[in-house]
Amino acid sequence: MLVGGNTRLPITRTFIAVGLSLGAAFCYGIGGVFVSAAFKNEQPLTLAIGQQLAAGLDLLPVAVFLLPHAVPAPTVIAAVLGLALLSTSLAYLLYFHLMRGIGPVKTLSVTFLVPVFGVLWGRIFLHEPLSAGMLGGLLVILVSVALVTNVPVLWRRTGRPGSSGMSSD
Repeated sequence: MLVGGNTRLPITRTFIAVGLSLGAAFCYGIGGVFVSAAFKNEQPLTLAIGQQLAAGLDLLPVAVFLLPHAVPAPTVIAAVLGLALLSTSLAYLLYFHLMRGIGPVKTLSVTFLVPVFGVLWGRIFLHEPLSAGMLGGLLVILVSVALVTNVPVLWRRTGRPGSSGMSSD
């Protein structure tokens, strides 16, 4: 909402889209906390394989009804396999490894950066415009990631124990 509403969409559709996005973020956060608590002693590779198999089984009934009309080109098959094996599977292996090592809050904070890179790639490759609202939203995201992950920032200084860390100057 910081970036601005789309005036071309009816208000009801906008609220549905915003609600679904917030619901997805909520489920993602709950899922991370659940995984770190329920599967604490499982190996990351086991969790990554299980997650991919479960996702494939979930999509199988839909895929049966949405088969392509023609056999995909070899480059398309290679691209899909590359995304599945290199991007998704490797990402989940790293995700579960991080869950085990640093916990759900810091692991999930990396997802805040998705809009930052989406805007960056859109600007670089598609020459999409940047608005002041978008830059403001990106700044809010970057500051929130810095705060969640305890990255040192300029306005925070390491003071004596019990101090607020804020300058009174």
